[in-house]
Amino acid sequence: MSSKATLTAGTPGAGDKPAGGLGKQAAQGAAWNYAAFLVSKGLLFVATLILAQLLTPAQFGLVGMALLVITVLDILRDFGIGASVIYFGHDQRGGETAAANLAFALSSGIGLLLFAANWLLAPLVVQLFKTGSPADAATVVQFIQVLGLSLLFASLGSTHDALLQKEINYRRRMVPEVGRTLLKGTLSVGLALLGFGAWSLVWGQVLGEALATSLLWLVTGWRPSLFFKRELFRPMLGYSFQTMMAGGLGTLVSDVDYFIIGGMLGEVALGIYTLAFRIPELLIKNLSNAVSTVAFPVAARLQADIAAMRDAYLQMQRLMMVLLAPLGFGLYAVTPSLVHLLFKASWEPVIPVMQVLSLYMVLGGISHWPGVVYKAVGRPDILNVLSFVKLVMLAPVLLYGAANYGIEGVAWGQLLVRVAGIVLDIVVVARFINISLWENLRVVWPPLVAASLMAAAVRALLISLDPAETSIAVLALATVVGAVIYTAAIFLLDRAAIRKIMELAPVSKFAILRR
Repeated sequence: MSSKATLTAGTPGAGDKPAGGLGKQAAQGAAWNYAAFLVSKGLLFVATLILAQLLTPAQFGLVGMALLVITVLDILRDFGIGASVIYFGHDQRGGETAAANLAFALSSGIGLLLFAANWLLAPLVVQLFKTGSPADAATVVQFIQVLGLSLLFASLGSTHDALLQKEINYRRRMVPEVGRTLLKGTLSVGLALLGFGAWSLVWGQVLGEALATSLLWLVTGWRPSLFFKRELFRPMLGYSFQTMMAGGLGTLVSDVDYFIIGGMLGEVALGIYTLAFRIPELLIKNLSNAVSTVAFPVAARLQADIAAMRDAYLQMQRLMMVLLAPLGFGLYAVTPSLVHLLFKASWEPVIPVMQVLSLYMVLGGISHWPGVVYKAVGRPDILNVLSFVKLVMLAPVLLYGAANYGIEGVAWGQLLVRVAGIVLDIVVVARFINISLWENLRVVWPPLVAASLMAAAVRALLISLDPAETSIAVLALATVVGAVIYTAAIFLLDRAAIRKIMELAPVSKFAILRR
């Protein structure tokens, strides 16, 4: 399917909401998505802290191996169908109902097939990982088979989720998001306290997904029917395939580190790396995800106005870095204190890995927006090419890092390749929305410099006042000092960003998307 045909198919029709209404929807959507993010990730963060006290790194690692298999299969389960519902929701050849019915039929069928394939192939797939004993390998097989239920449940709710995103109705979407996390966290902790060990993580994942699907059906009110439009099949399938390829390659880029560690270093190393990755992910990466989730359906409606999309791109790069940089660099500075205060001694190897990954997550915020642009203009195939190039760059670097420096080498490899990938993204996206490398750098360097100054000051204060880094009082003082230093530095380096945040605060960061 050509890009021209795709763009024509997705162009909003006359029934679309006016620009002002779109801006209001975007603002409200972002606000509710932020709320869902804060509540659900806060609950998950607390659950993670508790589970780290109850479980060992090896138990985290064994479940992590099983989840890697499910993550790969989840690419096929989604098949990009949800994105096609969002993109083709205004198609005049069948409208939302026909597109949604087709999406539900496809996703449900794929979910059933993948559940069966996952159950049968689990004994073979486990050979990819390095486990401590045959008993551990058998346990991972059981984990994989049971976790396959989450694929089935997710496939039955993915169309409903896409419909909520298409309508930018994140107030209702917050219900299943928070419900999933609440049940997953509380059930996992409860089962761990009862002595279920690593199985507590598995059943928390499966039953959390089942609840989320049930709530999606409840809050959308949509039910599938037999109303189809044959002419929608090919364009939707073509767009879905390209989006799935982009998502699949993106997932491989994101998870190749887990595969390398699980295959070369074993479950203990994977468990430590998983926790080191989890906390920066919860605090930093998911904030980017919360915003970009809203950005796609909004940007898809702006696809004909490149100037508006260009302005929104620069504004969001600027404002998101103002928010992400202090989180990431601040976490880098206080990681030793946090680990000493919150975790057992067996988790201490987490410290250097988490510090590097905190910086990696900050830079990841820059990489979200090019992908939003490519999907919004009907060119997810660009994501395929870029993701493949990044995977080719990343895999040998991580293999070398793991073989020579363990999980710390993997973390540093991630950071170095991320920098190269950002330059690549900026160069390519410039062809679509006419943004130079300098314009990109101009909006992101002030928060990066301000955050670096803050991190250096916080590290110096912690080391001088509390060399062992075990004092809550000193950590609290350093946090306050760091916040003051960052605020002062960003005010001096980029007052315009502060003014923009103050202007948007009463509504939402996404008010900039108003046309």
